[in-house]
Amino acid sequence: PKDPGVQERFARVVYDAGNKDKWAQVISFEILDKSQKNVLASAFWIDRDDIPGGFFTALGTELEQTFWISPLNYTRISRGVGQYGPRVLKSIANKKNSKTNRPMRSYGNYSGHQGIDFSAPQGTPIYAVANGKIIQYGPMAAYGNLVIVEHPGNYKTYYAHLSAFNPELQLGSEVRRGLEIGYVGSTGRSTGPHLHFEIRKNNLYLNPLSNMLELDLWTLRPSDQPLLTKSIVLFSSQMNTQ
Repeated sequence: PKDPGVQERFARVVYDAGNKDKWAQVISFEILDKSQKNVLASAFWIDRDDIPGGFFTALGTELEQTFWISPLNYTRISRGVGQYGPRVLKSIANKKNSKTNRPMRSYGNYSGHQGIDFSAPQGTPIYAVANGKIIQYGPMAAYGNLVIVEHPGNYKTYYAHLSAFNPELQLGSEVRRGLEIGYVGSTGRSTGPHLHFEIRKNNLYLNPLSNMLELDLWTLRPSDQPLLTKSIVLFSSQMNTQ
């Protein structure tokens, strides 16, 4: 029997099926009550050329941050922005280690950790956090297997230490938010399976977990209003043809 405490809801969705079903982008949607006559909630996506897009209500209220806080289902955050790892910050070059008889490495002044480390099992899927274009797709020194996605507004996101990549993607591929781009691994300078994730703007590091991160991204600007109106009109026209 149906739980009397559960209320039925219906959804109407308009989406872009994408490039040969490799990705799909929800454009707009409505949540309806049981009668399917009353709209309980709605959201409309707008694509912007100068900064990443986002979902807004018909009144222009932002519904979420443009960049997801997390690009995967993770176990825990093992290391955050600015946290020092268990490294020697200063050492004397050319000293011999009595156990290994190898020169000790001199790190000098270590600048801190410029990203978030998400611990997760080997092979966990990793997703693009915003629409963009792949500009790095392969091994890169300490990062190991690395994907870099470039987004509008001089933003870039980094996904490092991957065990493998989505074989359907390549350098230059356009990606949508939520597209699977790779899998958790431990390649490069890594002590165990995890994702090292970075957000940069103009090549400067941003803290993905900051509540104050780029608040202009999720504010409807006057120049965005025509885009929102277009999305609303498109949704209405699609519903009227059904």
